[in-house]
Amino acid sequence: MAVRGVPLRAALMGAAAVGAGLAIAAPEVFRIVRPGLKTALKAGLAGAAAARAAALHVGEQIEDLMAEVAHELSEDVAMADSVEASAGLATPSADKAPE
Repeated sequence: MAVRGVPLRAALMGAAAVGAGLAIAAPEVFRIVRPGLKTALKAGLAGAAAARAAALHVGEQIEDLMAEVAHELSEDVAMADSVEASAGLATPSADKAPE
C-alpha cells in the first residue's frame, strides 16, 4: 500500500521521525516563544479589562438616559392631564363613580 506514491512503511517512518523531532524540540521552542506568548496574554487581558470597563460605562450612560426619558414622559403626561382638566376635557377616571 502507498500514500501519495510513498510506500506506507516509509511514510510511517517519516511521520515517526517528525514526531520524535517535535517531542525533542518542543521544550526548546516553547522556552524561546514563552516571553512573546506571555506578552500577548498580558495585552489580551488588559484589553479585556478595558473593554469591560467601557461596557460598564456605556451601560451606566444608557441607564441615565432611560431615567431622564421616563421622567420627561411622566412630566409630559402630567402636563397633558392638567391641560385637559383646566379645559374641562378630562374624562372621569374608572375608579370614580359619575355623580
